[in-house]
Amino acid sequence: MANRKPIVLVSGELQQIQAADALDAVNVTSGADPGHTHDARYYTETELDAGQLDNRYFRENEFQNSSDGGVSAGKPIVLDANGHIDATMINDGDIDHGSIGGLAGDDHAGYHTDGRAVIWLAANHETTYNHANYDTAYDWGDHAMAGYVDTAGLTAARVPYASDSNTLIDSANLTFNGTILSTGGLIISTGVIEIPVTTGVAAGVIWQNGVALLHAYHGVGTDGFNIFLGGAGNFSITGGTGATGSYNMGIGSQALNALTIGARNVAVGVAAGLRIGVGSDNFCLGYAAGAYLTGGAANVFIGSQAGNRTTGIYNTFIGYRAGYYSLGNASVIIGYDAGYTTGASGQYNTFIGGYAGKFSTGGNGVHIGYTAGYYETAGGKLFIDNTPRASEADARVKAMVYGIFAATTAAQYLTINGHLIALEDLTTAKVLTPEIKTDTSTPTDLTITTGAAKTLVLDTVVYEDLQFPVATGKVTPASGEPSWETFTANTKEYAFGINDYIDLQVNELFHNWKEGTAGHLHVHYTIKTAQSTGFDRFVKFSIWVAYSDKNEVWVEQAVLSFENIVPTGSPALQAFYFDMGNATLTNYLHGGQVKIRVKRIAATGGTEYNDDVYITQVGMHLEINKVGSVVEAD
Repeated sequence: MANRKPIVLVSGELQQIQAADALDAVNVTSGADPGHTHDARYYTETELDAGQLDNRYFRENEFQNSSDGGVSAGKPIVLDANGHIDATMINDGDIDHGSIGGLAGDDHAGYHTDGRAVIWLAANHETTYNHANYDTAYDWGDHAMAGYVDTAGLTAARVPYASDSNTLIDSANLTFNGTILSTGGLIISTGVIEIPVTTGVAAGVIWQNGVALLHAYHGVGTDGFNIFLGGAGNFSITGGTGATGSYNMGIGSQALNALTIGARNVAVGVAAGLRIGVGSDNFCLGYAAGAYLTGGAANVFIGSQAGNRTTGIYNTFIGYRAGYYSLGNASVIIGYDAGYTTGASGQYNTFIGGYAGKFSTGGNGVHIGYTAGYYETAGGKLFIDNTPRASEADARVKAMVYGIFAATTAAQYLTINGHLIALEDLTTAKVLTPEIKTDTSTPTDLTITTGAAKTLVLDTVVYEDLQFPVATGKVTPASGEPSWETFTANTKEYAFGINDYIDLQVNELFHNWKEGTAGHLHVHYTIKTAQSTGFDRFVKFSIWVAYSDKNEVWVEQAVLSFENIVPTGSPALQAFYFDMGNATLTNYLHGGQVKIRVKRIAATGGTEYNDDVYITQVGMHLEINKVGSVVEAD
């Protein structure tokens, strides 16, 4: 056999091959014994029937037109009717968006172009998204803002870097899409927003819907230090120097809306201090509190519409509509509708309580309690009450306390329309009033009620005279008795010479006497003829006092003697009075008795008066401290 000899085609066809020459007489019939040897890349029919190709090729039913997840791994793909791969077979994360072409044209609605972004941001940047972290989390230098920030307006901007990490924007003129956001001086730092000095409506003002939400306007040349929030204040405060139009605070729409030169005012609430122009040092808290004050000063109004129409000074009104129409000065009004219509004459009033003095038009009044003095029109009245009355007259006779103030004590009155009960010792209560009177228009008795065995006790010492009339005395028909003689033209009295005496009646000590205190003895006498000797003359008397306590033995006190001068020139029937000393009544009580003998004796201090004298009365002054005794048996 010729090895590796070429086969020659004749007219492009393989000619008959001689087996002996080319095939080594090998049987190539499929399946014939003894078989054959051939290239392993080829299979016989028998080998194919045995499944030799199953692990090299896919059957038709194994091709996939959609993904079943992991079970579809390694399976062949079938395109759909349009020649596309099903979307379930694509992993988005494996796609590089940077390699996608055609994005420059505005044919991808899901992506924002510059123009579409401006429209979207204008509609959503304030309402949909919170930008609280945008400015601090990133360095502005890392983010292109072309189309959104006017770079010409940011020429003065300082972009934060390591050496300047706080200031985010410091621009002379910051604009957004052509609209000016700040005209100089705006500084936004970490935790701080600073606006420039307010010089008018266009500088240093934060606006909201046409309302000046925040500003600090003050007149040129003044101290300033004003602050206005929520539409308060104005931009026409007068210029000048010092505190003019300065140190004011207004919070709320129209608060301090008319301010010109007023200083140190505080107004909080819609229309609070609305018309204050030149007034100073006012405090208005509440809706329309002090709204019409204009030039009033040093007022305090707290409550909705408190002092609403007030124009006065130095007033303090607290409560809903307290002092609403009170136009006077220096009043204190506290309570709902208290002092509502006091008017211009309503000055120096003190009204405390709901509706207290509501229709009062007078001044200098004190009305305390719910509806106290509600109808009172006169000034200078005191009311303490808590019950509505039918009229002015009705209130005066039914209010628990009604009084009249006056410049003099004699013209002042205090009426208590009810029972006055003292629950403890009143000795420390100095003076209640110069006088106590019952109602003079409808006279009544004054009733003072005390407890059992108690009475009205006086703290001040007063005296009552226990009298021992001489004319009714008993004389002894012998020497030493006085003579019954003509005294005046139509009366008679006993005339006493030297050593004449008389015994006087027994008297019981007063039931309102302060028990145990001394009795002060005295004598009234009259000279019979004129004393014209040119020299003083003398008369002398002695008194014996005997006394007994109730149910006890009588005792007699040592004699008391006293000498008295009769001046020269004294006319006939000249009356004289002198003290004789004290009767000691220590430990004596109500119900005790006293008896007296009086005698004229010879003078010892000088020349005797040369005629008889009339002893008209002997008396004993006793200290009184109560109204009667507290026990009837006394």
